Amino acid sequence: MMTLDLSGIGYAPFAPDGDSHRHGDPAVAEALVSAAGQLSAHRVLGIGAEILCHFEALAQRGFEKLVLDANETGLARFRHERRFDAVCASVLALPFARGSIDCVIASGISGGIGDLDAVFREFRRVVRFGAVFEGITRDNFQGLWYRHYFPQIDSLLRLSYPALGTIVTAALRGGFSRCTSKAIVRASARCSAFEAARTRPELLFDERFRAAIPAFAALDEHAINAGLKALQCDLDCGRFNQVRESFESLRVAGGDCFVVTAYAQ
Repeated sequence: MMTLDLSGIGYAPFAPDGDSHRHGDPAVAEALVSAAGQLSAHRVLGIGAEILCHFEALAQRGFEKLVLDANETGLARFRHERRFDAVCASVLALPFARGSIDCVIASGISGGIGDLDAVFREFRRVVRFGAVFEGITRDNFQGLWYRHYFPQIDSLLRLSYPALGTIVTAALRGGFSRCTSKAIVRASARCSAFEAARTRPELLFDERFRAAIPAFAALDEHAINAGLKALQCDLDCGRFNQVRESFESLRVAGGDCFVVTAYAQ
């Protein structure tokens, strides 16, 4: 059964700018805000503390915001920086009346907790106009050069991330009438811990970095050693840039993530 993690993709000390988990990417923020605006939303419910990365963009457009997270710990990371209204509750039992929220915005969809169909049914129950979801899907990893050196990682990614079609299908089964999707190429160099080595391949040689990334931590020692040996060889002879560039064209075409808009009517 495909699941949904609304806690967002974690950031580690290896990610650029160190504290970048507190700052949303401008291209992602613009896509989320634009989609909510097209739904004619005013009162929005942000799902997961990671939505606070886009707090400023939402505030500038005049949205009335409420944040929901199942864990107070996630919210606490942001409380010393800004004031916001928040509720601790499960996405499977939203403490709101039917049709009391204009729009739900969820940022950082990946594999994790809850039944997708049940989550979308609950979203549909409380919204008047629709919902906007941002997340990395399996489709976005076509442009990830890690796959060249660690091909076994594909099977792990399939377990951890839903396909775009899975998200759309679950939204329709949950009661939304139609969906649109948009591939987003991030505007900034900030990225999740998992993607940090995209522009810094040397990070993959750091055992602490690999241990912090579930997809790498799950690879066996033989796969790790073979991949690192091939990567080091390509770095030494200058072939690595050619490999990375061949995947970069796929990344630009397929995007770093998707923003999906689900319409209530």
